[in-house]
Amino acid sequence: MQKDFVQTPPACLISATAPIATATHGGRAKCLQRLVRLDLPVPRTIALSFRAVHGIAAGEVPDMTRRLAPFQDEALLCVRPSSEDPDW
Repeated sequence: MQKDFVQTPPACLISATAPIATATHGGRAKCLQRLVRLDLPVPRTIALSFRAVHGIAAGEVPDMTRRLAPFQDEALLCVRPSSEDPDW
């Protein structure tokens, strides 16, 4: 297992400095981070690592209160997948 993969948090708020990588979070998350870095208007977004997604698929229930805390009272939630395989 890669060292970076082990150190990647299961979920993080996408920011200019968040530890987002295509190998751990997929291309969509990385592209959103690029838009944030360009100071373009991007909705507040949490990126789940592939490890976290695999855990959910295996039946692990994430702490949704903790995951949704950065959104406060904002009611919009959108889930968008990003494949580990860029050719998918």
